[in-house]
Amino acid sequence: MPGTRNPAPDPLLLQRNRIPIIREVRDFENPEVWMNHKKVVYTDKAPAPVGPYSQAIRVGPWLFLSGQIAIDPATQQWVGGPIEEQTERVMENLRAVVEAAGGSLEDLVQVTIYLKDMSLFPRVNQVYARYVGAHPPARATVAVADLPRGADIEIAAVAYIPSAAHPTE
Repeated sequence: MPGTRNPAPDPLLLQRNRIPIIREVRDFENPEVWMNHKKVVYTDKAPAPVGPYSQAIRVGPWLFLSGQIAIDPATQQWVGGPIEEQTERVMENLRAVVEAAGGSLEDLVQVTIYLKDMSLFPRVNQVYARYVGAHPPARATVAVADLPRGADIEIAAVAYIPSAAHPTE
């Protein structure tokens, strides 16, 4: 806008590497600070990524979890079988990643379930309900034509973990 001056630059944004350092809780009141603090989350208790993606990315208190299919992290092999077994493996993989970021499945705020066959929906719900507790996250379930490795289900999620917003590293 003509005649307006830009405010003085935030000293936290002037770091040598242009990635701000989180210094105090009040820094998270300014999204310009915490939105630039991106951290890859990895655990060997969940399947290793098989492509150019991360198991999860943490930005401040937000955790964005990549989709998980029923892969056993010990063998890196797909776990076939009934949809109940696949759903349990997927939920355990998600639990491992969210715990590696300092949270729990109770911190999930949004979940997207991808199913190859919507007739499996009631059976998936029975298993899923055991994992998400009394206050389940918002959710969408989408029918898809295919999933990697012949899986019948994939689940991606977003979590809000306030304690993770204050990294110690």
